[in-house]
Amino acid sequence: MKCLSPPTPFFLFLPQKYSCTSLPLHNMSKKALSSDEFFPHYGAQERDPLLNQECRCETYGTGEVRIQLKRAHSVVRRWVNLYGPGLIVMLAAADAGSLVTSAQIGKEWGYAMLLWQILLIYPLYITQELAVRLGAATALGHAQLIRKRFGPKIAISAAAVVLITCMGTIAAEMTAIIGVSQVVGISPQILCFTIVSIFIIVVFTTGSAIVEQFCLTFGLCEIVFIFSMFFAEPKPSEIAEGFAHAASFGDSSFNFLLAASVGSVLSPWMVYYEQSAVVDKKIKVREVPEARKDTLLGAVLCQAICGAVTVTTAAKVWNGSYSHNPSNPDGFQSIPEVSAALSPFSHNGGQFLVLFGFLGSALNATLVVSVTAVWSFSEACGWKTDQVSFVQHSVSEKPIQYLLFALVITIPTILVLGGTDLVFLNVAVNILNTLLLPVALFMLVKLTTDPEVLPEELLLQGREKALVIAVLSLLSLGSFAAIIAGGFE
Repeated sequence: MKCLSPPTPFFLFLPQKYSCTSLPLHNMSKKALSSDEFFPHYGAQERDPLLNQECRCETYGTGEVRIQLKRAHSVVRRWVNLYGPGLIVMLAAADAGSLVTSAQIGKEWGYAMLLWQILLIYPLYITQELAVRLGAATALGHAQLIRKRFGPKIAISAAAVVLITCMGTIAAEMTAIIGVSQVVGISPQILCFTIVSIFIIVVFTTGSAIVEQFCLTFGLCEIVFIFSMFFAEPKPSEIAEGFAHAASFGDSSFNFLLAASVGSVLSPWMVYYEQSAVVDKKIKVREVPEARKDTLLGAVLCQAICGAVTVTTAAKVWNGSYSHNPSNPDGFQSIPEVSAALSPFSHNGGQFLVLFGFLGSALNATLVVSVTAVWSFSEACGWKTDQVSFVQHSVSEKPIQYLLFALVITIPTILVLGGTDLVFLNVAVNILNTLLLPVALFMLVKLTTDPEVLPEELLLQGREKALVIAVLSLLSLGSFAAIIAGGFE
């Protein structure tokens, strides 16, 4: 195991003479530590997770360990432990591809799809909330659970598809990074490979807590798009008029962008990430209600960011017509063009602020998706033998997973730098996610309605089951139909 410093909240309570060892606590005095003397407020089933901490105090002995373990479950520590998976994965969903798609929507259709972006909050939330249930109840990642219930062939096939879509998503993120480099005057090759090198070093040398902090910091940079929306001064009357044109299904461009909008925020890899992250953070069934709040917060924030981008571009560059503009059928042609349209100020400072948001979204999504690819494929192949992420192990202990991570993040970067239509790539990846979504949702519903998988209190049943199946089925069929009507017309 890696020798890691404890998460930040521990430093609020431990003396400065704290030192870390790679030996797990149960090698010390597990029998003594599991007694009621040390854990009078925890039941037998609750003690074991407490004993699986990686670090212990060598200087102060058993008494100090007791204090450490109790402090680890203080209010602050519980909040840090529960909040993260849902918020991080939702911010990763609002990635460069989603932002470009949202900007295309605003430029070509104004506010007509804004209502759909708001309505997507519910399916986005319930899809990820089901993943939380599965992770908390089974302590298995999504690919692990599929392997257990349906066999290794189906699990590996599904994980291979997720691996491909993850690499496509990383390629799309690199387009945003290239766009940033074009504006600031840095070589795209230097910037991209510097970022890839930093990520490899971070993942190879730190642990899950540090990687998660990186992701959350990058993701919160996207708040600048909400800030930018207010400077665009959208007119409420025009937004209301756009809601009245939310059913413009007769136009192929509308259908195609609507399907891309669904795929931009509902991707199969998101389910794999959140369930594995829930397992990695050891979230229990009793903590599911709090984890749901984390997921709901993330879903609202994700769609608020995408909606803000649509509103900003609609207010600034939309031509005011609710019909496809044949004189500009391709919309935006580059990331710098998108950032210029979203700029809250007329001077260059506004564009740099928007590029800061684009860069944050791309960095967060790149790190989240690359880790997800390794998680899912490792679980499907049976390489993961415990509840701990490969990031918590040393490179010598999990060499295959670390090599896979390096390949997953490096190969798409090389391909993108070779030259491609950057905006088209972002939209195409979202369309691919939409096409694969029905299979992922079917598998998710199948698992959450199985009484052998979930306990009674978490089982999807009754009216809730009917509502979830109806919403997800309608979403899948509608998105697929939109692609057929819009993309191949």
